[in-house]
Amino acid sequence: MDDVNLSNLAFTRYVRPQLINISTDYGSLMAAMNPELKEFKPIHKSISKLQRNEARLTKLNVLDNPRTSITITENLLQTLRKSILILDQYAELNMKPSFGPDQMIGSFHHFYQFYNSYLNLYQAYSDLHFFIQTGVYPGKDLLQLKQKTNEVYNLFNLYLIESSDPHFKNEFINFWNNFIKPVNTLILPRNDKVLFISKINDLNLTINILNALLTKGNKSISKQPKTLLKIMHHRWVSVLKVTLKR
Repeated sequence: MDDVNLSNLAFTRYVRPQLINISTDYGSLMAAMNPELKEFKPIHKSISKLQRNEARLTKLNVLDNPRTSITITENLLQTLRKSILILDQYAELNMKPSFGPDQMIGSFHHFYQFYNSYLNLYQAYSDLHFFIQTGVYPGKDLLQLKQKTNEVYNLFNLYLIESSDPHFKNEFINFWNNFIKPVNTLILPRNDKVLFISKINDLNLTINILNALLTKGNKSISKQPKTLLKIMHHRWVSVLKVTLKR
C-alpha cells in the first residue's frame, strides 16, 4: 500500500499497544451496555493473555527451553484457575429480565458451551505442563492447544453478544468479526505488521461504522458507552496517524 509508512519499531511500540487498548475498551463497552455482564470483564484480559502466551509457546522448542516453557504454563494455569472461579461464581449472570424465553435459553446455552470449553482448555494446559516436566512432550499438542484457545475465544464472544441488548446485536457481531477477532487472533499473537497493513482499510471501515451507528443512529445509548466509543475512535485515529503517510 503506497500510502502506508509504518516501521517495525512504530508497529511494536505504538500500534500494538493501541490495538490492545481498543480490545480492552471493547470489553468495557460490552459491560457498560450490559451491566449484568460486567463481572466477566476480567475474562477478556485472561483470554488475551492465553492467546499471547500460546503464541510464545509455539515459537519455542519446549523441550530445549523447559524452564521458560514451564514458567509460561504455570502462569497460564493460574490465570485459568482464577477465571474458572469467576465463571463458577457468576454462572447466573446470563439471566436477563428483559429477555424472552428463546433469548434466555440461547444465552444459557452459549454460556455453558463456553464454560465447558474453558474447562477443557485448562485440562489441555495441565497435560502440556506435565509433558514438559517429564520431557516426553508430544509436538502435536501445541496445535491442539491453539485450536482450543481459539474455540474458547470464539465461544466467549458469542456468549457476550447473545447475552447483550438485542437492539445492538448486529452492530456488535460485525465489529467483533471484522475488527476485534482478526486483531486478537491473528495480528497481535503473531506480531504481524504485514497483515495489519493489508487489513487497515477493513479495520477502519468497521470501527467507523460502529461509532456512527451507536452514536449517530436512531438507537440511543447512555453517556458511558458514548465516552468509550469516543476513546476507541480516538485511539484508532492515532494509529492511522502513525501508519499513514502525511
